[in-house]
Amino acid sequence: MAITYTKQKHFTTEQVQTLFLSVGWVSGQYPTRLHKALMHSQTVITA
Repeated sequence: MAITYTKQKHFTTEQVQTLFLSVGWVSGQYPTRLHKALMHSQTVITA
């Protein structure tokens, strides 16, 4: 499986929440706020 890195912000609130909660980060408990913060961040790199 190839990994593609991108600077595009194509992720849902649910995907962000799942990722952050999977590593035990408390911010995952606030998915709407977290998604909004990521969408307004200057740099976000996804894989």
